[in-house]
Amino acid sequence: MSLRPVTRLDQLQALLDDCTRQRPAMVMVGSASCPPCRTIHPGVARLGSQHPQVDFHYFNVDLFEDHPQEPALTGLFQSLSLHYLPSHILLPVAGPNLVVCATSITRLIEALTEHHILRRAPFHARRPDHRLLQRHRPRPRRQLQVRRLRRVGDRAQGR
Repeated sequence: MSLRPVTRLDQLQALLDDCTRQRPAMVMVGSASCPPCRTIHPGVARLGSQHPQVDFHYFNVDLFEDHPQEPALTGLFQSLSLHYLPSHILLPVAGPNLVVCATSITRLIEALTEHHILRRAPFHARRPDHRLLQRHRPRPRRQLQVRRLRRVGDRAQGR
């Protein structure tokens, strides 16, 4: 299951106020004109399709620009302490709702796991999903630079 769109303010309010939730959920609050939102959106959609036990929703704030309900939406976001985009409202089965501002899918997965919305795989079954994680390969040290450093050190010691 991928991201379900939330297009009305009363739908968003109902999601946030639901105390009888049977499954954990997450609401991504973003904008089509926000570059970090556009960057993380495909990763969150993939995450939603990989974890069908969690309900993933998307709320686009662009729908409420110059809308009569814009002040009500602003008040709702202020009550949640939601100040930045993209933000993710974590809705666990039990406990308070949490707002996480994450621009990387790795940080979002950590937050979902930390707050028991996603379950950790057993250690032997853990494998990184290379499509979700951002790859970072450290640059290899060049042998030439290492040799130069040794020569400078040798000169200082009188060799």
